[in-house]
Amino acid sequence: MSKNLFWLFVASMSFALQLQSIYFLGQNLFDCYGQFYTFGIDAHRVRHDYVASLPEAAALKPDISCLIVDLKYDGETIKILEFGNISLSVLAGHGKLYGPGKIWRGLWSYLKSYMVPVWFVSKKPDRMLQKERCFDRLGDLGVQLVKSGHALITDPLFVKCLNGEVSGKPPKRIEDCKGIIATGVMRVSFRKIFDHFVLLNKYLFNYGNVKSEMDSLFDDDQLRTFRPLCKVYPKKYSEELITEIKNDFYDADRLVIKPVSSSRGLGVIILKKEDLGAVVKKITKDKNTIHENADVSYAHWRTNKNNKFLVESFERSKDIIVQNKRYDGTMRVVFVLSCSGGKIGVKFLGSYWKLPNASLDDNCALQEKHKSKIDEGSFCSAKVGYADITHVKKILSDVLPTMYVKALQIEQQRKR
Repeated sequence: MSKNLFWLFVASMSFALQLQSIYFLGQNLFDCYGQFYTFGIDAHRVRHDYVASLPEAAALKPDISCLIVDLKYDGETIKILEFGNISLSVLAGHGKLYGPGKIWRGLWSYLKSYMVPVWFVSKKPDRMLQKERCFDRLGDLGVQLVKSGHALITDPLFVKCLNGEVSGKPPKRIEDCKGIIATGVMRVSFRKIFDHFVLLNKYLFNYGNVKSEMDSLFDDDQLRTFRPLCKVYPKKYSEELITEIKNDFYDADRLVIKPVSSSRGLGVIILKKEDLGAVVKKITKDKNTIHENADVSYAHWRTNKNNKFLVESFERSKDIIVQNKRYDGTMRVVFVLSCSGGKIGVKFLGSYWKLPNASLDDNCALQEKHKSKIDEGSFCSAKVGYADITHVKKILSDVLPTMYVKALQIEQQRKR
């Protein structure tokens, strides 16, 4: 009898362990939307928050792009203000809330999940960026740090991968490529020589830099609703130009002026429409009168070389309450887009509210109340609530794959 009980106990424990394995497998298949999706043979390693199977993606080359998006969220819908490249962005607001490096650790872990070598081409930046990009932990994270393009092509592991066997056709999946290269510096040689490697942000680099190109991706009925009204104008002052802009934005009482290409808020001016003529004249015809130590919103225009500028409709977020004060925040979301085997993946790495220096209740200029700014000693950022980020992720999961495929089609055709 005791023997039978013993073997019954062993069988029960075995069955329990199997159930536990099934439970953990099930747990790994769920996220805030109910499930996560994966690619190919490495499905147990590469996690995505969303995967889209778009017919147009079947003909596209493998790609990984890591971007930030700044957007306004009113509680119901979003307005995408601009994209930015992860390598050119400082995520100090996220670091203040969660500690430095969390987003980049997520990026490195994501890239390594494809089980191919990963290189980061970068000189050591200042100490803050070293912490943010996990320089002291790259080896532990499985990332090879090299200081330059020359150091990359002479790196023993890279040389071994470069000279390894290749199939007759270019790889269609990321996991079939020879490796992944991350760098903040784009070089033509990277684009043309390393066809069997994935270069992070190879195709979407300009869309995170040039606002007019980013806006063109939303130029269709399906996507236009997720962007503010935006138009490009010649950077040459005239009364006719001011009248044209006012007519184009006839139902707006506030506007936003932006350079065609800039980052970190340089040259971004929020104004009342009644002040449009004076502001446009200041940044065009009278730009030499702008003091070099003026606020960056204006000082940028002293040296701006582009012959065009953008005007957008002003958009607001719902009120964000911080220490009993109301703020008009800009939500920043960091995400990865991937194209592999004809499928588009979306992976979210983090989010936070960027806050202006002044609250909506303060008696100060429009710019101070609505333009977000990372500033020491101020409440520059706030956490995004679970319900809000869940809703925003759902909207972005519908928008980003379509936009991404459109950009890849344009850029891969252009680079043939």
